[in-house]
Amino acid sequence: MGWVPAKSATRAQQQRAVELLRSPEWKLGLISEEGGVQYHGAYHPNYPNQQPDLAAPAGMHRGVEVWVERDVIPTTGVTTAMTAPWKPDPSRTASAEERELVLAEFEKRGWPRDEASAMVSIESGWDATARNVQRFGGLIGFSPSIQKKWGVFPVWETHPTAAQQAPLVGRYLDEAVSKKWRYPGDTYMTGAAPSYVGAPDDTVVYPRGGKAWEQNPGWRPPDGGDITAGSIRATLLRKLKKGGAGSPPPKVLTPPPDTQPAPVLAPSSSFSSSLEFWRWLLMALRAAPPGKRHLAALDAGVERVIREYQESKGLRVDGDIGPETLGRLLSDDDA
Repeated sequence: MGWVPAKSATRAQQQRAVELLRSPEWKLGLISEEGGVQYHGAYHPNYPNQQPDLAAPAGMHRGVEVWVERDVIPTTGVTTAMTAPWKPDPSRTASAEERELVLAEFEKRGWPRDEASAMVSIESGWDATARNVQRFGGLIGFSPSIQKKWGVFPVWETHPTAAQQAPLVGRYLDEAVSKKWRYPGDTYMTGAAPSYVGAPDDTVVYPRGGKAWEQNPGWRPPDGGDITAGSIRATLLRKLKKGGAGSPPPKVLTPPPDTQPAPVLAPSSSFSSSLEFWRWLLMALRAAPPGKRHLAALDAGVERVIREYQESKGLRVDGDIGPETLGRLLSDDDA
């Protein structure tokens, strides 16, 4: 059994969640178990044009989530997939064609391609027969409970190729992951801690000294403290920085001297057109110091979209973009 976010809540549960949200009891990390239901205090991304919540981090608002107990735990588990004694077998590595099938399952659900590739590389080395001693296995370390629920246990024997597991990856993303990509590295959270996708970096996921903390040294921060959403994301981002996703490391855009924004990772061609990329870019621009919130020298595909938007709105058509213009673009898209 495991606690998971409820797909829907009763009216009584909704009313109790609102009561907790407005009460002095609310805090980030609140867990109140009442009548077989848990209420979790959490932060969520703001909706377009939502009023700022001064008590929450920028771009976030306070909320209370309703959680219920289920027989299936929607995660690849508390053990980092594919640690000793298993080692990737180069002879079983997925072909380029098979990888495309798997990455397509991520992409069509809005997850960045490079992050998805890095995630699978970390979890299994692209060997569909990967497994560990706890019987987590397959490309993304499917948990034993998931495998048994779907009737594919052990998945490395019933579906021993990446092509056969690609639909299972899509099914996992549909059934076990209820939140969407928000921050760089979030794709790794789909397996490590699905309910924490989009959580602020300092959110504690596995407290120091607990079982999950002990079993996942690679997720701990450099100071050895609690495993947080940020320290888990950092595992994937380090892999990307080293070019471990099967593609070159992300490039850093270098704008002209008169703009000088904070460095922003250049998107891959498949990512640059996604709404998630635009939202990420908006956050990066807003986080830059005053006077440096302007970005130029984007790739040709992004610049073309910017120019088309500027022309359609009667703005100066120069292909450059700042947070105000990008904010309007996203608001129009969400409307």
